[in-house]
Amino acid sequence: MRRRSLTLLAGSIASLVFLMGDQSTAQQITRPRNPTASTLRPTFSPYLNLLRADTGVLPNFQQFVQPEVRLLNALQRQDREIRRNQEQVRTVNQRIDSIRSQGGVAPTGVRGEFRNFSHFFPGLNSTPRR
Repeated sequence: MRRRSLTLLAGSIASLVFLMGDQSTAQQITRPRNPTASTLRPTFSPYLNLLRADTGVLPNFQQFVQPEVRLLNALQRQDREIRRNQEQVRTVNQRIDSIRSQGGVAPTGVRGEFRNFSHFFPGLNSTPRR
């Protein structure tokens, strides 16, 4: 009897822990508003590298922290430039589409042909002889 009550108690505690863990996990998993913003932020602060014990010739800040901070800044700057370029390309494409929908652009240039020597030799045919 005592063994059965202990088993029942352990099972109820395990299910309670499972349910509580499931709720906290559900609360922690949220989608970021901007999917690329989460990729640019480090999971851990680069300043945690100040506590590293495997140091070299340089202090930890100059060996680990400063290069990582510079890298993150460069990646953020590059991301902004890419977004700006994408917006500019989108704007140009919209302008091209609006011009095409209004009647298009007149063709430019002169039609060219392969082995057309008529402007050099007016009496010569444009088709080659065999």
